[in-house]
Amino acid sequence: MAKINDIRQLAEEHAQEVSRSPRDWMGYLDTAARLYRYSFQDNLLIHAQRPGATACAELELWNEKMMRWVNRGAKGIALLDNTGPRERLRYVFDISDTHPVRGGRDVFLWQLTPECHDDLVAHLTDAYGLEPESAATIMDALLAVARAQAEENLEEAIYGISNETGGTFLEGLDEDTIRVEYREILTNSIFYTLARRCGLDPMEYLEEEDFTGITEYNKLSVLAFVGNATSMLCEPVLRDIGATLKEIYRENLSRQLENSVDSLYNADRQFNTLKHESADERQNAQIEGGNEHGTDLSSQGGLSVPEPDSDGGRAGSDRQVRDASQDLSEGESPELVSEHDTDRETEPAPDGDRDSGPGENGNPDAAVTSEISGTRQGERSAGVGGAYEQPDGDGGRDHLDGIGVQLIEEITEQDLNEAEEEIASALSLPELPTVNEQKRAIEERQAAQYAGEIAIPADVVDEILRQGSNRDRGQLRLIYNFMAEKTPGE
Repeated sequence: MAKINDIRQLAEEHAQEVSRSPRDWMGYLDTAARLYRYSFQDNLLIHAQRPGATACAELELWNEKMMRWVNRGAKGIALLDNTGPRERLRYVFDISDTHPVRGGRDVFLWQLTPECHDDLVAHLTDAYGLEPESAATIMDALLAVARAQAEENLEEAIYGISNETGGTFLEGLDEDTIRVEYREILTNSIFYTLARRCGLDPMEYLEEEDFTGITEYNKLSVLAFVGNATSMLCEPVLRDIGATLKEIYRENLSRQLENSVDSLYNADRQFNTLKHESADERQNAQIEGGNEHGTDLSSQGGLSVPEPDSDGGRAGSDRQVRDASQDLSEGESPELVSEHDTDRETEPAPDGDRDSGPGENGNPDAAVTSEISGTRQGERSAGVGGAYEQPDGDGGRDHLDGIGVQLIEEITEQDLNEAEEEIASALSLPELPTVNEQKRAIEERQAAQYAGEIAIPADVVDEILRQGSNRDRGQLRLIYNFMAEKTPGE
């Protein structure tokens, strides 16, 4: 096990290594961009011991929160902990050192997609007071933010650097030269980190020579001014970007749901209009043939008198015409687009049984909400490995009936406008769960099933244990799970 003095020495030596050349410094910034919530000292030690790390956490967090076990023989990354009365070591593990157990979770990281660029540029321009001409693209906006952040924190750092130049390549340089070089290296480091975390290529705007000044910060005492400033200034910006993207994804999801509902309603409206036109044409044709009313028309010249139903055939003058959308073939419902992550892909979450038809009090909100929340996709549990079946029912046909809108023979344009407003009001979803919240709800349900809170039929369990699963070598996977973390005797 490493000792505190060894880790201190490692930090000193690695500071000299990452400041040896522009490429070495950019290699450190690649790690710092992925782990931007860690301090400069932590990222320096993580880069020294595991430069390819993507998501690090302590053992307790992996075990208790993420339900992941650290692999046997994995070596922890030693970090210096100065939070207590005396310095000590703490250890973190990268996600590559872990594996999921029952109910295990993956790490989801936000991702900047091209369709979000314009919205993010608008947010950065407003939040950081950027000039519109300096933020024409997302790269321009990030560079403008980096320049503003570096300028605001320049003088405080210059005063500290001037007291630490002894024994470094900065020794002998006047304060103005140090200020110019520090401003350039800090601005470029912030911009490089922001762009890398957003999945962009900062070298479209930079060259290696732009980091040449880092070679003069050849000791930890002065390199820490650049590293600490870069970490502290990038973290709030990246947190803000992550929160903004989350809100953009939520708005896009809400817009997609509203558009899908509008398209379904318009289709029903158009079909019923064509139906009425066809009925008028049949009436005219029958009149021309010598039969004024025909067999399908009532004596009043209106729609045909319906056949009595099982309730006794309560027909009236305001009896509702059968919703013509039942005759339309139902297309596939639009899927909810998952948020993500730039660094990993998740398997699609299992579909549960969905209740069909209108919700409580005839409001279709219940049906829409149940498809969004993973914990409300039906209480009946399907067997492990079994196919989930959509229950027979009305499907999504009662878009108008569910909120009290009836299509009678005489319908005006005002009635349709009121129906549109009522549907828009009934299906407005201002508080949609995020994609991560949806996935977490599904995962929590699975974890509850694993924990025995949701019963699995014994015959289903026996069948899976005998045959494995529908995956290749499923029996070997089951055997491994039973043997994991067991001694040879066990």
